[in-house]
Amino acid sequence: MGLDQWIKTKQKMSYSTEIAYWRKQYVIQDWMKQLWFDRGNPDNEAFNGVEVDLSLNDLNAFRKSMKGIFIPEYCDEFIFPFIREAKRAIKDGYEVYYICSW
Repeated sequence: MGLDQWIKTKQKMSYSTEIAYWRKQYVIQDWMKQLWFDRGNPDNEAFNGVEVDLSLNDLNAFRKSMKGIFIPEYCDEFIFPFIREAKRAIKDGYEVYYICSW
């Protein structure tokens, strides 16, 4: 058991596709949970199985936040590549979202 996290894409009437996967990255979890609350969504204490839609602005803010927290090598390998792919997916008409499972 533990925290599993994904960034996925989807289109209407289609299955989702995984862009990124992490385990137990609590900084990422906290950032996404705060985004959920900032949008006026209800307090979901467990924040489990909630899809958080991500826009281009969200991805830019996420990149900026993570750049200040993680070492550059970690960002270059694990954060920035998925952000580039997620932005490309949005521009191609896909929805991008974060989801986690405890």
